[in-house]
Amino acid sequence: MSGFNSNDLVSPGGIVQGAEGMEAVARLLAQSQALLVALRAGDDGGDPWAGVHPVEPPKSPSAGPAVIPHGSLTPRMRDVLRLLAQGQSNKEIARTLVLEPGTVRCHVGAILRVLNARNRTEAAVMFERSLVETSRAPR
Repeated sequence: MSGFNSNDLVSPGGIVQGAEGMEAVARLLAQSQALLVALRAGDDGGDPWAGVHPVEPPKSPSAGPAVIPHGSLTPRMRDVLRLLAQGQSNKEIARTLVLEPGTVRCHVGAILRVLNARNRTEAAVMFERSLVETSRAPR
């Protein structure tokens, strides 16, 4: 038989300290909820949208480079971009190319910088345009 007693796990002051901690958490939660309600209602006396500037409209579909410059991406970056353009997640790309997800994340970041793309979607569109433009090029 073991000398272990489950009552040894709880100190007399531990329950009180735990309850006080939970009360503090409950107070913080109530304050946070009240703040959210006030912010949504604009209770600061001003316009809740003051200081918010409209987002620039997206560029037209024809804006931006139509073709990815030859040699601007490494062969591995092109592999990642091709799968990205197919809609694969970083994890899926990593599995397909037998890479670590962190490596794929680095490649995606480098691709976005090289192409000056704001996000994965913009990079994918550039890739697709590049394929179309390449197929139209005279041989």
